[in-house]
Amino acid sequence: GFTYMVPGIGQCGDDSAKVIVNVVALLDAGSNGNMSVCRNNAQVDLFAGLGGTPQPGGQWLDLDGTGAVTGQYFNASMVPAGIYRFRYRLTGTVSCASDSAMTTITVVAEPNAGTNGNTSTCSSSPAFSLFPLLGGNPQNGGVWTFNGQPFSGVYDPVLNGSGTYVYTVGGSAPCANATASVTVNEVQAPVAGGSSATTVCSNGGPFNMTLRLSGSPQ
Repeated sequence: GFTYMVPGIGQCGDDSAKVIVNVVALLDAGSNGNMSVCRNNAQVDLFAGLGGTPQPGGQWLDLDGTGAVTGQYFNASMVPAGIYRFRYRLTGTVSCASDSAMTTITVVAEPNAGTNGNTSTCSSSPAFSLFPLLGGNPQNGGVWTFNGQPFSGVYDPVLNGSGTYVYTVGGSAPCANATASVTVNEVQAPVAGGSSATTVCSNGGPFNMTLRLSGSPQ
């Protein structure tokens, strides 16, 4: 505080008064910034999109009316991919003016590889595509692998075998890649051997007809 004093005169004593000054720090809402997030991020901290050192205690304004803001968090999964703006405001007092800063959030669409599927096939069946066996709505343009090695996406029982085949759709930063798989169970086709003809005498004894088949009958 500060004291103001007026000297007395004659029989009158001195007089004084005090002024107490309360210094309030300037409000700091940080500086404007921007960031990119994946659309599957349900809890984006908006403070991460501001520059500087914004003070707490302010209010976030949803400038584009997304309806996806709770406190300082933005649920990107509630909006389509696109660009959205949010302003952070600190309300001033009589002595200090208000301050605000804006962050611009780019929501990037997440990749979609669909959901896992499975199938059984016979070893004698024709080749078939694995893509229709994925569930959901997988995007085209992904890549197939089997045991970490490239795979065409077309299963041929003559060339391929039972196992899990993985489909991957690449994500655009900051979204991670998406994967789904198709598990194939290949069942060995029955083998009855090849047809044949045999001649026997009418008075001949019984015989094993399986042994008269050609090939390797089961």
